[in-house]
Amino acid sequence: MVQISPRARLATVILLLAAAMVAHSLPGMLVAYGAALVGACVAGVAREHGRFVAIAATPLLVALVVVWAWLIPEQHPPTYANGAAYALAAWLRIIACGAAFQALLIPLIHRPSELNRFLVETRTPTALAQVLITAVIFLPEVGRRLARLTEARAAQGHASHLLARLAAIPQLLMPLVSSLLDTAGRRAEFWSHRGVLEARPGAPAVKSSPLHLAGAVALGAASLAAAISL
Repeated sequence: MVQISPRARLATVILLLAAAMVAHSLPGMLVAYGAALVGACVAGVAREHGRFVAIAATPLLVALVVVWAWLIPEQHPPTYANGAAYALAAWLRIIACGAAFQALLIPLIHRPSELNRFLVETRTPTALAQVLITAVIFLPEVGRRLARLTEARAAQGHASHLLARLAAIPQLLMPLVSSLLDTAGRRAEFWSHRGVLEARPGAPAVKSSPLHLAGAVALGAASLAAAISL
């Protein structure tokens, strides 16, 4: 991972998100996603982004293609050649925003020592930081809790093959939600008592090369300009 100051990383991510949101053509979206993918790779979250695309985004792409290329192929905006192109652009918009958020937030999760520095230098409100970080760690927590509940059912003699696990999901919802609420309450209490997300003065600044800083901001600005012009 390239060491970039928190302010530069935040500014770059904001520009990447803006590029993904304002792009109005398939080439513009390809540029926006390419820039967001570069940002994710530089931030060291390429593997996490790959899992996000494979597990969460690929089924969404299939659904978008079915809707816009088959069910309502003529309802796409005039800036797109056909419904399939619009479906692909909409999908790229989603995964570009996902890559930008992952590049910003996942490094803070993997390196908690960076969190306080990020809060101090960007002056992020504590409440907003709690919302963002909790959103990032929510899905992995769901996966861990669901795995534990599935293992508990298997220990009780229930079938553990894939179809049985899928069929058991409705029965697992109540204990899953209860355990997640309990974990959220414990985490909130811990963060409050320990002041985990309270900005503390005197945090050392990140030593980043001016070239890294300029390159990061230039990446976001170039993707935004290309998304607007294409």
